[in-house]
Amino acid sequence: MAKDINVTGVKIFTSHPKISSYAAPTADAEYAPKKYVDDSIPLGHLLGDASETEGPGTAPDVTIAGGDFAYGLGTMSGQTLTMARDLYCRNLTINSGYTLKPNGFKIFCTGTLLNNGTIERWGNAGSAGAVGEAEGGGGLGGAGGTALAAGTLPGALAGVVGQEGGQTYGADNGGAAVAGINGVAVTHSILSGTAKVGGTAGGGGGNAAAGVPGASANPGTAGSITSVDENANFHDLHGLLYKGLEQDAATLYFVTLASSNGGAAGGGGGANTDPGTLGPNGGGGGGGGGNAGLIMILCKTFTNNATITTNGGAGGIGGAGGAGGASGGGGGGGGGAGGNGGYVLIVYDSKTASGTIVANGGAAGAGGAGGTGNDAGVNGGAGQAGLAGTVLEIEIN
Repeated sequence: MAKDINVTGVKIFTSHPKISSYAAPTADAEYAPKKYVDDSIPLGHLLGDASETEGPGTAPDVTIAGGDFAYGLGTMSGQTLTMARDLYCRNLTINSGYTLKPNGFKIFCTGTLLNNGTIERWGNAGSAGAVGEAEGGGGLGGAGGTALAAGTLPGALAGVVGQEGGQTYGADNGGAAVAGINGVAVTHSILSGTAKVGGTAGGGGGNAAAGVPGASANPGTAGSITSVDENANFHDLHGLLYKGLEQDAATLYFVTLASSNGGAAGGGGGANTDPGTLGPNGGGGGGGGGNAGLIMILCKTFTNNATITTNGGAGGIGGAGGAGGASGGGGGGGGGAGGNGGYVLIVYDSKTASGTIVANGGAAGAGGAGGTGNDAGVNGGAGQAGLAGTVLEIEIN
């Protein structure tokens, strides 16, 4: 019998009708769901409480609750279970106060997924830039949020490192701030909007009695996306479900989002009254937040009483400019840009509660304060927030 497919979120059939053109699977179809589970992923290997001879019809129930157990799925730390393989079960329950991190793996339920806790796949935050030195070098840029590793689903890009602060010397005028580092270009992305915004400019160096401020820095250039939704092959849901990481890069890494940018660095400090000594230096730019990952859930009944999130990592705070005393203070470092939100895909037969499902961009990092001195350095500019991701629900009934 034919099934109706209702999609909430974004279009999936534009110029690429792969799903709608599939014939109904036969018992011998290479990737028919039951055969794939029976032959390729015995439940006994996954969950540890079903024998290898038991089929999907006897899949166990899984409850994320108190106790030191992880069902052979990954690692339980406190009230958080981080998955290390795909989950195949009958009913899945996440109790209130508990968190399930899919960690790049898929969730399949033949019955009900009941979420009273949290399911999340967040990007990692960028680090703060270092404070500019009173004498010596500019503050080091903060590290970008680390990349999310792939499981049976792709991971996500790291944020970009912030720039090192600008420097000045002796009785020179304030040193110029350093431009932010550019974002990373990707060839395929699930985002159909613009690429990631750049990190913002760092503050200029401060004035001294007879000096002039250093120039402000330009923001980093955004990462670009050269192919979007229609070329991403996300429409090939069959391929994503069953081929996973076996797919070639051109059809797999469409879910790798454009990277966020690190912040620009602060300028050097103002002139010093003693030409033989170093002046204060600019703060380092904050690191860009890492991008969020992909959550994929397939179940018969979807009941979400709580939260499912895949938010980008926050941008790092810019470092403060160095203190100058009689000379001008160093400029503050620019804040890092937030990472992009991820992708949530939920396929179900029926839904009884929607709850909260979000894929927000990461928060922008604040600019660092200008260094104190005879003339204070200029504050660094804040970064920009990451782009929102996508939530897609497919109802098949």
